[in-house]
Amino acid sequence: MSFVAVVSTDPNLNSIFFDDLFTGSTFHLISSDKPIADVCKGLIALGYEGAIILEPKWQLETIQYTQRNSLAVTNNQACDTLVVTPAGLIADYVLGNALLELLQQHQWDIRAANVVITGANPVAAAVANELASGGVEQINILAESLPIAEKILPKVALTKTRAHVLGEYSASAALERADLLIRTESVSAIPLEILGPHLSVIDLSPSPFSTLRQNAMSVGAKTLGLRDLQAHQLALSLGLITGRKLDVSLFLTPLLTLD
Repeated sequence: MSFVAVVSTDPNLNSIFFDDLFTGSTFHLISSDKPIADVCKGLIALGYEGAIILEPKWQLETIQYTQRNSLAVTNNQACDTLVVTPAGLIADYVLGNALLELLQQHQWDIRAANVVITGANPVAAAVANELASGGVEQINILAESLPIAEKILPKVALTKTRAHVLGEYSASAALERADLLIRTESVSAIPLEILGPHLSVIDLSPSPFSTLRQNAMSVGAKTLGLRDLQAHQLALSLGLITGRKLDVSLFLTPLLTLD
């Protein structure tokens, strides 16, 4: 039985962590009020296998206390997984890979896709980088200002990329041409008129059935939400920590009953 720490301020999400014969792990919920440095030292001293970091502030600050970082962590300056090794803590950020797995699960081929990502945060950056690495044809980043959007653009030669300011004409045009919309911030307003069966929507806002998802479904669009992504994220994180491949359904079924 392995011991895994979990850092999350989502009370609904925290309720799914329990001792489980299928995952073979005992989960210990860690208060986000505790000093990050102390928790990182404690993981090693107390014999934990690792930690799942779901609190955004911790995802940004924990990497100060790790001994090694994956390429995803280096690129996005955030982590959601800590693995305890004899050489110290190794940080990884599996969120982007989790999104690719989610799309594959729903038989979504990204290679010829025109994708719009809204928001300027590590989630948007991780998603953009992973989609570009997966061979997506075009990525448009929509944010509150052009410099902010440009920072999120992935640097992959085979993927066309462009930054836009939310609300401006070029942003609206990008939305109209898109096959896939990924909204990483709930404050990003999406015009109703661009929704339709041609546009798949992944909304990562905390609300399980946001107004955006409801509007998209009402016009025949396929939609996915934060809990769908979290199931893949948790399975990947715990798989890295324990060294075992876990079935996503172990997390998806309880996650979809929340909220």
